[in-house]
Amino acid sequence: MGKLFLVAEREHSVLGFVIVSTLIQEWELENIAVLPAARRQRIGSALMRAIISAGQRAGATEIRQEIRASNLAAQGMGQQVGFIQDGCRPGYYRDPPEDALLFKYLVRTTLRPAESPVGGSEKPGKNR
Repeated sequence: MGKLFLVAEREHSVLGFVIVSTLIQEWELENIAVLPAARRQRIGSALMRAIISAGQRAGATEIRQEIRASNLAAQGMGQQVGFIQDGCRPGYYRDPPEDALLFKYLVRTTLRPAESPVGGSEKPGKNR
């Protein structure tokens, strides 16, 4: 699998989508979009949680994304689901020129009971 493409829809209308590169264990969130009329309804957060779950099932180690420094809504949404800022690329964007903030989510794989280490349990938790 090279790309993961998920669509959020209601009553046969597309409300949003996410595209993730899955070629290696470090996935890259390439694009996420929600229709302006459908924003503030947790659709973006639901798409983010869906890619995190898919990453857990597929054995991804992390999910990375770049966000414009001025895009506070995208930064907040990512942080709400557990992404943490991990750097900056000065002057990365053009038209207008702007820094890219780098975010990542460390994926915790879900182990089945038979795969759990003796005396331990693997539970999904907050990303740190």
